[in-house]
Amino acid sequence: MPHAHVAALEDQLRHAMLTSDLEGLDSLIDADLLFVLADGTVVDKQADLDAHRSGYVRITKLDPSEQRIAVHNSAAVVTVMMVAAGSFGGVPFEGHYRYVRFWCETAAGWRVIGGSMSAASE
Repeated sequence: MPHAHVAALEDQLRHAMLTSDLEGLDSLIDADLLFVLADGTVVDKQADLDAHRSGYVRITKLDPSEQRIAVHNSAAVVTVMMVAAGSFGGVPFEGHYRYVRFWCETAAGWRVIGGSMSAASE
């Protein structure tokens, strides 16, 4: 998979997160997702979709920079800095975060299978 295709998938994911597009998120996230939030909490696909569906998570800004992509056969690793803003459970947040996502080619296409985010300085 070329780097440009992974970058396009990342853009689709970012847009789906900003709009809480459940269909888009469902098509890009693997059923066995494991993702570590900035506070150390591990969430799976269902928890992620439920948070968007219920309005618990509302993301209003995801401005990427410093994106790096490494493709390895049927897998890819992406790291990207994001200026993010929104709310979790009605509590506003805004800051710089470093995301790492692992993409893998599955029978259903390329999906995010894991990742993490951590607070970062500018």
